[in-house]
Amino acid sequence: MAHLILHIGSHKTGTSSIQYVLTRSAEALEKAGASYLQTNALGKQAANANTLARMKGKGAAFTSTLSDDVADALIRPEAKLNILSSENLFWLHDAGEIARLAKLIQLRFESVSVIAYLRRQDMLALSHRKQVISPIPRPAARFYGYQMSALPEHQPHFHTYFDYHAKLEMWREAFGTENMQVALFQREALKNGDSVADFFARAGLQPPRGEEPVRRNTAVGRERTLLALAAKAAGIGGDALKAIRRAASDEGKLLPARADAQAFLANWADSNARLAQAWKLPDGSPFAFSDDFSMYPEVGTDVWSDAEAREAIGHIMTGAAAMQMRKDKRKGGGGKGELRAGAKPQGQRGRKGPGKGHGGGGAHGAAGKPGFRKRKVNRRARKLSD
Repeated sequence: MAHLILHIGSHKTGTSSIQYVLTRSAEALEKAGASYLQTNALGKQAANANTLARMKGKGAAFTSTLSDDVADALIRPEAKLNILSSENLFWLHDAGEIARLAKLIQLRFESVSVIAYLRRQDMLALSHRKQVISPIPRPAARFYGYQMSALPEHQPHFHTYFDYHAKLEMWREAFGTENMQVALFQREALKNGDSVADFFARAGLQPPRGEEPVRRNTAVGRERTLLALAAKAAGIGGDALKAIRRAASDEGKLLPARADAQAFLANWADSNARLAQAWKLPDGSPFAFSDDFSMYPEVGTDVWSDAEAREAIGHIMTGAAAMQMRKDKRKGGGGKGELRAGAKPQGQRGRKGPGKGHGGGGAHGAAGKPGFRKRKVNRRARKLSD
């Protein structure tokens, strides 16, 4: 009888650490009669199954759907106990899409357990900023936008992600309450204060021996985050974005003002109240987030003084200069007037040698080759007529 553990996130709740350990533990899982199901868009092994969900659009037009071809290929039993982890499934906010996933799983597995970790909305949104500024395009960037602040400005479509009660009701309807484990992502609520140990316990598995607590996706510093947000808002990407990120300071935490964090969380006060009534913690108490905001300063660190702004501008210039120097070196120059050995001066670059066209000069160049201009005109005429 095949059983499936379906881990749906949410994002920024230790998912990368859980997936990292699961990937490294293939041999131990096999001995325990378990298998970690994982693939990517190319059908090759990956750390997770995030290609199960397909996201498109941005802002209010952002949507997420189940990828049928990936689901059909991936959701198949390989052992008595099967584990599938995809935080991108938490983007799903359509009862029909979740029901289609449940139907496929119920056809192929005798039983299923859905595990979801929930983090207080202001804390998740703050931690999610790292994905927004990633040089690799992430769904989070299209969902939130690039406001140059610690927390994104609230927008109506945010409810499709942060209304935990409404989202979990869709999963409950599709899978049944008895097949759901809803966990609070707070250190004091996790087994040994660790997301990996907690997940393995919920899956009924022994955590790998000798594994120290793993922390993946560490935070990005204050200045680096703000400059990357500004750069992406301006349409800057690729090497230019990487140069800015490298030059920016990675010190200090980006934090909103305490009042801003409280205001952000207040948008889901009603949803969280319903969540507390619908779900219970292991000790039987209502599922409730901490009301502690002491980690936030009175004045947010996303507000710069004049001196800090000038320093940030200096770092941008440093990044631009470094990028220009690399560009010059690729073109053959050594920077500041130096030439690479054998390189042509700037004015001669791109000129063709004797016998290879009109730039060579001499007896074999344009002036010394009868009929050259006529043939050139004829070629141009043929191009225009094509």
